[in-house]
Amino acid sequence: NDEIEIKERIRFVEKIPFFQMLTSSQTNNIIRNMYKRVYKPQEIITHEGSNTNSLFFIFSGKVQCFKYNDYIRELSDHEMLGEYAFLFNTTRSATLIAKTHTICYQICIYVLTKCLGEENYKQILLRSIIKEAFKRSKYLKLFYEEHYLNLLTTYSSFKTYEEKEIVVQKSAQLNKIILIITGNFIKNTTDDDDNEQVNENDYD
Repeated sequence: NDEIEIKERIRFVEKIPFFQMLTSSQTNNIIRNMYKRVYKPQEIITHEGSNTNSLFFIFSGKVQCFKYNDYIRELSDHEMLGEYAFLFNTTRSATLIAKTHTICYQICIYVLTKCLGEENYKQILLRSIIKEAFKRSKYLKLFYEEHYLNLLTTYSSFKTYEEKEIVVQKSAQLNKIILIITGNFIKNTTDDDDNEQVNENDYD
């Protein structure tokens, strides 16, 4: 019945950083307006380039992420889908395909705006993205504590880069940490073609 479903949703969202930053009242309002979506293996969840109107959270199963038809990575239980398009008000940056039988909870942008306010939900979303990236980084996870996350949220900024765009000039003085949320950079430390790749969740 409905009460059993609500209790299941509460247990589920307790493990998700985004919901950990909400009040009990805010969480209850949102989970009562979530939609459960079931996907068969190889079924497309979102198309790259499509419009953004929903945020997804994986309840169970595995989802593969593709960009320009290239495999990027795999996502699983409790991970968030579509957060970057939400944050930057852009179209979907990747195609998401269910690898296995997958259940997701879908939250419409209207619900988040009504329950949290547009600027507030974006700040919460930003903080949860930073938190997850911090946890996944093999270096920065050593400093994973709440007060560090507060500092990061306050002073961090997002920037997106096009393919082959220069991120940092070799001779430039750098007084900041660059954490790669998604994608990878090519690091050229010499004058020849001996390049080193810096991958997702690493930092420089």
